[in-house]
Amino acid sequence: MLNLSAAGGRVFDREDLVMVALLAADLACVVDPAAAPGPADRDPGRGIVLVVAASGAIDRPLDAPPELAAAALVAAGDGLRAVAAEVRRRGRAADYLLIATGIVYDAHLAPARGGGVLVRARVVPPPDGLTVRELQVLGLVRDGASNTAIGRELGIRPSTVSTHLEHVLRKTGAANRTVAAVRAAEWKLRLVDRAAPPVLTGNAPAS
Repeated sequence: MLNLSAAGGRVFDREDLVMVALLAADLACVVDPAAAPGPADRDPGRGIVLVVAASGAIDRPLDAPPELAAAALVAAGDGLRAVAAEVRRRGRAADYLLIATGIVYDAHLAPARGGGVLVRARVVPPPDGLTVRELQVLGLVRDGASNTAIGRELGIRPSTVSTHLEHVLRKTGAANRTVAAVRAAEWKLRLVDRAAPPVLTGNAPAS
């Protein structure tokens, strides 16, 4: 435990506390090597940093570009909390492919001291040449939704869902929707919200 009382009466402001929180894992390694984070926890390529507290509060301690992408992930709210809760239950770090407001993120979530979850993420293009909408459809297929349910969730016709699913099967090389769902599970694909995508470099607009 890091004791901040040796400050000679100085009052720590929020920036000090945020910095300590971000460095907590590395500082803890000094006194508790068994808790050392793995290489993925220190990946500088994941420029968006969030903390999902045990209380459910989502804090963005670092303002990292692109601002739209960081804000969209924060705004995911309950969807992001659900993924964080999954990591908290398992008690170990995991990589996910998240979709929030139509933006695709390569995200690494790791348990943090105090019951929170540290989220490091970066915006990436959808895998296998998929569009964002096709990836959204695949995420709902993974959840076991029918074409009708997917259409209702995404606000598109079931026939359009079928077309997107055909494209998913062709691009991923999956023989059927079950195999495609397995692929989505391997990616740990999670739709943390269902909103239509904005125009953002690296993600194709959904139709």
